[in-house]
Amino acid sequence: MSGAQLILFENDCRGSAFDCENLMRILIVDDNTTTADVVRFNLERNNISVVVAHDGIKAWLFFQAEKFDCVIVDHTLPGMNGHQLCEKIRSVNPDVPLILLTGRTLERAVMEPYERLNIYKAIPKPFSPREIVAVVQECVKPDAPSDEDADQQT
Repeated sequence: MSGAQLILFENDCRGSAFDCENLMRILIVDDNTTTADVVRFNLERNNISVVVAHDGIKAWLFFQAEKFDCVIVDHTLPGMNGHQLCEKIRSVNPDVPLILLTGRTLERAVMEPYERLNIYKAIPKPFSPREIVAVVQECVKPDAPSDEDADQQT
């Protein structure tokens, strides 16, 4: 079994109290382990199943092996950069929402290559973990109420 497959199975929801088939499944791709862990932790707290890859090549292997409801991709990655990964993903799945994380400002030079790839949203670092959760929930379930909507209803 390859290292990529081993990580994939370590991050699945077997043995959890949740119904795996009904959980959103998100692929996080970021070479910064702290950033990936913060995003993973906050998504899992919201009952979202997460797989983490720390480079573009492993992320591509995961994407080919599994079905994901959304992919969160860092712009700068080892092995295969975020743009290259998004191109590969779009070549096989034109509909999966892609969320771009970038430590660079959202300058035209950074964003222009992504424009034709139909990126759902670009989020500059640093970001709020709550923002990531809200964006994921919004792009996967566009009619889901946000925390703010819930606060207004109480």
